[in-house]
Amino acid sequence: MRAFVWDEGQPVRTLADTLGVSPTTFYAMLRLAIRALMWVHRRKESVEALNDRLGDVQERLARVEQAYAVAQEKA
Repeated sequence: MRAFVWDEGQPVRTLADTLGVSPTTFYAMLRLAIRALMWVHRRKESVEALNDRLGDVQERLARVEQAYAVAQEKA
């Protein structure tokens, strides 16, 4: 955690004590959090692509619904 401060900073043990967890538990939670952030970063591109595809599908659905409504009026 000292890497994220300008000066010496507090040791991680102090942060664990402040949070009321053991340093071992804190390190394990920190490792899991960093792993999760790395996973999200790697998957971000695929999520954006899925989001783009979802937008395309929503646009197509709106056009089909509009065409269906027009066809119903003519019938």
